[in-house]
Amino acid sequence: MTLTNSFIAELVRDANMLDHLGIPPGPGRDRLLEIQTVALSIELGWRSDEEVRNALLLAAAMIRDLHIVLDSKTDISIVEPAS
Repeated sequence: MTLTNSFIAELVRDANMLDHLGIPPGPGRDRLLEIQTVALSIELGWRSDEEVRNALLLAAAMIRDLHIVLDSKTDISIVEPAS
C-alpha cells in the first residue's frame, strides 16, 4: 500500500471511529477552507462529531481523487481568473 493510500485509509478509519478519538462535542465556501475551519474549531468544541466525520471523509475523498488523477497522467492546468 502506498503512503497516499495508507493516509486515505487512516482518514476514513478515524472518521468511522470518531467516538473513540476523544474530540469534544460543540456547536460553504471552498472545500479546503471548510476542512481547515473544522480542524481549527475542533479544540474549541465548536463542531459536532458528524461535522468532524464529514470533514475527514471529504479530505480522504479529495486525496483519493487527486491520487487517481495523478496516476492517470492527466494534465491539469490552472487558469487565473480575469481581474
